[in-house]
Amino acid sequence: MDDSSVYTQQQIQKIQSLLASKNQQYIALAFQLLEGKAIPKLLYEDLQKHSLLCLLHGLLEPLYASNVLEIPKRKLTSLPSSIENLTHLEELNLYSNLFSDFPKEIFALKNLKKLSLSQNPLSSIPEEINQLQMLTHFHCNRTKVKDLPQHLLEIVSLEVINMHSNGISYIPKAIQKLHKLEYLMFGNNLLTAIPSEIGDLSSLKNLDFENNEIKTLPDTLGQLKSLRSLSLLNNKIKELPDTITDLERLQTLNLENNRLKTLPLQLGKLKELAVLRVNGNQLDYLPDSISEMTNLQEMNLYKNQLTKIPDSIAQLSQNLTKLNIMSNPLPRSERMKLQTLLPNTRIYS
Repeated sequence: MDDSSVYTQQQIQKIQSLLASKNQQYIALAFQLLEGKAIPKLLYEDLQKHSLLCLLHGLLEPLYASNVLEIPKRKLTSLPSSIENLTHLEELNLYSNLFSDFPKEIFALKNLKKLSLSQNPLSSIPEEINQLQMLTHFHCNRTKVKDLPQHLLEIVSLEVINMHSNGISYIPKAIQKLHKLEYLMFGNNLLTAIPSEIGDLSSLKNLDFENNEIKTLPDTLGQLKSLRSLSLLNNKIKELPDTITDLERLQTLNLENNRLKTLPLQLGKLKELAVLRVNGNQLDYLPDSISEMTNLQEMNLYKNQLTKIPDSIAQLSQNLTKLNIMSNPLPRSERMKLQTLLPNTRIYS
C-alpha cells in the first residue's frame, strides 16, 4: 500500500537521510518512523538497500517491487520467516554468511531462478532442492558440501552449477539429464574421475575441473560440441583422448601442471583455439598439426622436455602474441630460430 500523503516531503527527505546514514541507530530510527504506516514508493529504493531490516520489521512492500534480493556478508545463521512471502523473487544472493544448515524458507520461493549460497559453512544440500524447478543458476562454492545430491540434478532447467572449492569426490551419472547446462564448475574438489555421461551435456560451454585428482578423461568429452573453455590444470592426467580434437568450438584449453607426455597428433583440428596452456607437463615434442591452429594467440609451453619446436609454427605468426618456452632443454639455435619464425610474437625464452 502506498499513501504518500501520510508524509510531508520534508519527512520523506528526513527518512531518506536516516537510511543513507552509516549510523545503525539512525537507520533503526528510520524504520521506527515507518512502522505501522503506509510506505511511500519514493522510499522503496532506499529501503531495498536494507532488505534484511525490511524482512525483520515486516516491511515487505519495497521488497515486492524487485525480483532480486541480496543479503550478503551479514553473519546470518537463519532467515526471517517473512521471506516466504516473497514468492515473486527470481534471484536470491546469500553469499558469505554463516549458514551451516540450508535455509528451508527458500523452498517457498517457487519462482527462484538464481540462488547463491556461496561461502557459507553448509555441510549438505537437502533433497527438497528439487522443489525449485525454475532454477537456472545455482552457486554453492566454497562451502563444506561433500556430496552432489541427485535431487539437484532433477532440476532440468539448470544452466549454471558452481560447486567450486568444496569436498566433492564424485559426480553422479544423473548429471546427464541437464541438457540446458552451460557452465559446470567443479574446481578445487577431490574428484578422481569425470563420468562418461558428461558427454550428454550438449549445451555445455564452460567446464572447470581444475585442482582435482583426475587421472583419465572419458572419450565422450569430444561430444561437447558447444564447449568454449576447458580447464583441467593441476590434475594427474597422463594422456588425452583423441576425441578432444573434436571440440571444434574450443577457444581456451588449460592443461597446465599435469603429467602429459604427448598431445594428440590431430590437435590442429581445434581451429578456434586462442589459448593453449600445457606448461608444467612432460612433453618432449609438439605435433606438426599445431601449425593449423591459426587463431592461436597465446601458447604456454613452460617447464616441459621440449628439444625442438616444429618449423611449421611460423604459420601462427599472424595471431600468436605470446609464447613461453622457458625451462625446456631447447638448444640455443632453436630459440634463435623461433625469433625468426615468429617476428611479431613476444617469446619468453
